[in-house]
Amino acid sequence: MDSRAGRGVSESGGLERIQTSGLAILEGHVSVAAALQSPFRDVQVVYVRADRNDRALRWLEHRAREANVPLERRDAGEIDALVQGSSHGGVAALVGERRTVELADLLPDGRPACVVMLDGIEDPFNFGQAVRSLYAAGVDGLVLRPRNWLSAAGTVARSSAGASELIPTAIAASAEEAARFSSARG
Repeated sequence: MDSRAGRGVSESGGLERIQTSGLAILEGHVSVAAALQSPFRDVQVVYVRADRNDRALRWLEHRAREANVPLERRDAGEIDALVQGSSHGGVAALVGERRTVELADLLPDGRPACVVMLDGIEDPFNFGQAVRSLYAAGVDGLVLRPRNWLSAAGTVARSSAGASELIPTAIAASAEEAARFSSARG
């Protein structure tokens, strides 16, 4: 691996399967676009299939430039080797860990908030679909118990249509802790 440590680029210029702690791969245009817009995750690099040149890709290139994120064109086989699924459409991104906010940040001043706690969902597809529905419903934030979803970040982002990258999320040890905190603040 070269001096771009953690970017998944080998000295030969080919992509490697990302095993670096704290980094994950998001796949698909919608997930990558959401991550580029999100204040909750750093995007290290965007990989795009070399033979793609369409309007959606040009928009993604523009967003990457605005975010100061490098965009690299790669052969289809290199991207296929990097991702888990086959429906990525030739777009993937190497991203950092998902940052969370404090519980207090989910409660805006001067108006009631709709904050939802999800607990007990084990399947990343179900979790992503629940987040997608909550985001579409306009919830102000999401509370989760401590769990490392990093290994399933790509699945969660895809199944949530990018909503997991955009919804403010806090961590609480239990539903009781989150409820006590929220009720103490009205």
